[in-house]
Amino acid sequence: MLENCKNLTTAGYQWFKPTLISWLEQEELRTEERGAVQGISVRTLVRNLVNGRNVGKIFSM
Repeated sequence: MLENCKNLTTAGYQWFKPTLISWLEQEELRTEERGAVQGISVRTLVRNLVNGRNVGKIFSM
């Protein structure tokens, strides 16, 4: 989890760590529940979230 946070910070995403960690943990749980994410990378999900897109819609497919 900490490695993911560092990678995103390095990529230029400035988030508060508790918010980012909470979001990543929720996404991990959703991914485990549904199996592998179908062709969607974490990078794409974070980019969509940062750009204001509703990432939840991606997981409700």
